[in-house]
Amino acid sequence: MASDIIDVAVIGGGPAGAMAAAKLSQAGFDVVMIDDNKPLIRMEGLGERLLHWFDTQGLGASVRDIATYVPRTAYWGGINISSNHEYLVERTKLDALLRQYAVSQGVKYHEGQGYFSDSSTDLEIRVSSGHCFLPRYSLDARGRKAHLQQSPTRGPATIAIGGWFQEDPACAPYACVCPIPEGWVWVAAPGNGALWVQATLDAAASEGRPEQRLVKALEAASPPLKLSVSPNPTGVIARDCAPILPTKEINPFILPVGDASAGMDPLSGHGIFWAVSGALAAVSSILTLENAPSAKSEDLVKTFMEKRIRETYWRQARLGRDFLRQETRFSDFPFWQKRLHFPDNVPVHDRQKIEIQTTILPNNGVLKECEVLITPKEPSGVAWFGDIPAVEAYRLYCSKTPQQSLVSRWGQKNADHLIKWFEERISAG
Repeated sequence: MASDIIDVAVIGGGPAGAMAAAKLSQAGFDVVMIDDNKPLIRMEGLGERLLHWFDTQGLGASVRDIATYVPRTAYWGGINISSNHEYLVERTKLDALLRQYAVSQGVKYHEGQGYFSDSSTDLEIRVSSGHCFLPRYSLDARGRKAHLQQSPTRGPATIAIGGWFQEDPACAPYACVCPIPEGWVWVAAPGNGALWVQATLDAAASEGRPEQRLVKALEAASPPLKLSVSPNPTGVIARDCAPILPTKEINPFILPVGDASAGMDPLSGHGIFWAVSGALAAVSSILTLENAPSAKSEDLVKTFMEKRIRETYWRQARLGRDFLRQETRFSDFPFWQKRLHFPDNVPVHDRQKIEIQTTILPNNGVLKECEVLITPKEPSGVAWFGDIPAVEAYRLYCSKTPQQSLVSRWGQKNADHLIKWFEERISAG
């Protein structure tokens, strides 16, 4: 069977796949996005950072139209923490919106299940519909299914069981997180009387069918949440949500994005934000290969993507660990014991001072080696403050006349902001 020759094939039409496809099409590539369009109906929480980025793409208003802005409460460590908000959105609606956007940007949408060729010598992609594509570049956005044929590093076996309940009476929209002896429960109430309840539990435990485990988890969480709900959930789904770090070497022409690059524990938060930001990193990688095809560019892409995936995985795993450690009431239960020291005991921020390092970052759309500031609060590095180069500003701050040097270079207002920023990082160390 003949293969259609194209520039880029994206397997998977979730947020990572759709946004990467759209950005590559905008850059002039001929892009096909392959997705089986068999979504699982569930709620997701989106943070402010992601909505801000959608605003920059002209998508913010459309996302807000299908989302509900709610206060988020964590009943954690015996106290109620209610300082955050999030946007609740039905994942099927978000995926459909972002796929439609990708198509509006020139992406060709092909419905079906995509498979990479068994051959390691070509990039051919076969589709369950019978089509074949031969792209120059591919993005793997298949989610956790991408790890099935590999042997990745995995965290404690964890399962997320979610389903819909009816709340009586219907309350104002909200979201909350509540720990229980067997794990923790997230409740998302968009305000229409329907509740999405998701329990994160030990996958190794055998305590009945998913529906029974979900009801039991909600019963354990109901006293602090003061819920009055129907006992019979509908639309119950169970998904693997153990942290996953791939060990396979990156092929610069087949780049993983989203959960296909690294699967995060949902407690770390910002899952879709990291999926989309990872997709943008892959776009910069492809532009780098296209603009300067060479073995050097291929090595640059491999180094950048592997480092980014590792750092994101370890940082999010440690953030989740530290949040779990704040809940001490259940530390003797098996679920908690397995996770209180995972992935290690290394602090999230192990920097004690500001340092200058050379790393690889997207710069004007392509990857370049550049100097960045590594700080106690920004372990991944800071390259720019708006239009101001971070390393140049720091060197002036370290000069004999920092105030005068910074004012002379960028004006009084910028100088004041920079000095305050550096002083905060120095005190944090």
